[in-house]
Amino acid sequence: MKIKDLLNRVGGQIRVRGENYYNNDYISFLTYNPQKHSYYGEVEGSGFEDYKVRIGLDENNNVSHYNCNCPYDWGDMCKHIVAVLLAIENGKYIESSEKDIDVVKNIEKIETDGDDLVDLINNASKEDLIKFITEKGFKYGDFPTDLYRFLKKPKINEEIKFLVGDIKGIISDASYFKFDNDPYYHQDETDKFSNDLEKVLQQSEESLNKDRYMVPFHVSIEIINGVNSLFEFSFENYSLEGLVYDSFKVLNDSCNFIKIFGTDDEIENAFNILIKNSKNNFIDTDYNYDFINETLKFVNKSNEKEIYNAIDNIELSEYHYSDNMIIKSKIIEIIDGKEESEKFKMSNTQIDEFAMELIEKAINGNDINFAEKLALEKVNENKEGYNQEKWEKILHNIYKSFKVINNQIKIATNLLKKGNSEYYYILKEVYGSSGLLEEKHEELIINLIENNSFDDYGPILKEEKQWELLWEGVKDHPKTIFEYGPDLVKIYKEAVYKFYYHILIDQGETANYREGYKVFVNDLRKLYDVGGEKYADKVFDYFRENYKIRRAMQEELNVLNSKRNRD
Repeated sequence: MKIKDLLNRVGGQIRVRGENYYNNDYISFLTYNPQKHSYYGEVEGSGFEDYKVRIGLDENNNVSHYNCNCPYDWGDMCKHIVAVLLAIENGKYIESSEKDIDVVKNIEKIETDGDDLVDLINNASKEDLIKFITEKGFKYGDFPTDLYRFLKKPKINEEIKFLVGDIKGIISDASYFKFDNDPYYHQDETDKFSNDLEKVLQQSEESLNKDRYMVPFHVSIEIINGVNSLFEFSFENYSLEGLVYDSFKVLNDSCNFIKIFGTDDEIENAFNILIKNSKNNFIDTDYNYDFINETLKFVNKSNEKEIYNAIDNIELSEYHYSDNMIIKSKIIEIIDGKEESEKFKMSNTQIDEFAMELIEKAINGNDINFAEKLALEKVNENKEGYNQEKWEKILHNIYKSFKVINNQIKIATNLLKKGNSEYYYILKEVYGSSGLLEEKHEELIINLIENNSFDDYGPILKEEKQWELLWEGVKDHPKTIFEYGPDLVKIYKEAVYKFYYHILIDQGETANYREGYKVFVNDLRKLYDVGGEKYADKVFDYFRENYKIRRAMQEELNVLNSKRNRD
């Protein structure tokens, strides 16, 4: 089939995406080897490495084979192959010989080995390097701009203008790159645009120093806002979210430099820009708070009201009451001092973070009365809420810290009865140190079993060698026989083997697909392993004779039989 005919057979989104890749110059390399009647191309992928496409022709110039190393598995034709076919059809390739292919392979080796490339450059003459740069280098994309920026550092405002312009261009392309029948980016496109923006961000990070800190400041903010506009179009948001995280990190570092080295005008300008951005309509309210937290580095008596207004203006700020109060406490500490901030927290202990901080301070100051009083208030305050257990645990830790044994036992017992099996060990330790373990152990075990799931208390019973109770638990939870059977069989022997037998018969009869048969046969192997050959053989023979029609089951049984014969 000719290339043109093959292309005519490709339709839908693969054809559209392939055309977009071809039209937007995503093919970085394409060569034709006439000796082998084959094409080799490299197409930009979703990561930092290009995807490799190979297309072969027969003696009549019909396509004999084609492949690409991308992960696309919905068919045999991906968008990268389509892009290369279009390029071939339009003559956009370089003809090469076997010798040229060897050169290409050497270049590929150099690309993956930085030391070889450095050696080549160091050994080259100045004239050769100048000739290469002037004749070849200026043909490659952003090379002239990158070289200019590297050799002649532009003024800060020019650098900001360059990089912000790059960001706006990438965002514009990304916003345009939508498909008629599919409003969401394919993952490859999302990754490509986010990778391009990540490179701009990394370039701005080179200016994270005491002289050029305003460059990454403006670049990171531009990326955060630009990416926010892309979320509505992107089905896969992982790479975008990672880019926003990286951008806020760069913004944080930039603000630290501004705080230390910035002029009064730069600090005031940074504060105003951050406040303005904190009021934007972001897809995630956390972004608004991230901007506000950066403004705290520049807050003072004259501008504190602007931060308070920004907090109140955040959409649905009533649902972020705790976040707002925490930020306000930080503002008070910065402007009025730590003592005033402590007073603010004391008068607002309804905020959990404040209450926990005050309790920790009281414990460190040996003030049990205040710590206990505040923790009890929080327990009662959350009587009907899901947070009650959290505050009971904090109250328990207070009693533990001050060695109030009776109260510690009371709270720990209550938590154990609420399904917190870890408090079994805590109570056991307290009873042991108090000489009460022998008296209380049975009661402790009963509370554990009656108020916790078997998943939680089964391992404890095994550890405590409570075999009778464990055996009863397994009878109520039959599938756990494969976990606890090896221990129980040492004590209850025949009864455990019979239990295995009935569970396996039921398991085998209900299994109806290959994976289920594998699980069944693996569990049957476990019965052999614990010495139950007699019962295991019965199970084996039962399914060998009665389920011959289930070919997959018979195959799995054959595998087990072969393993047993080898053993």
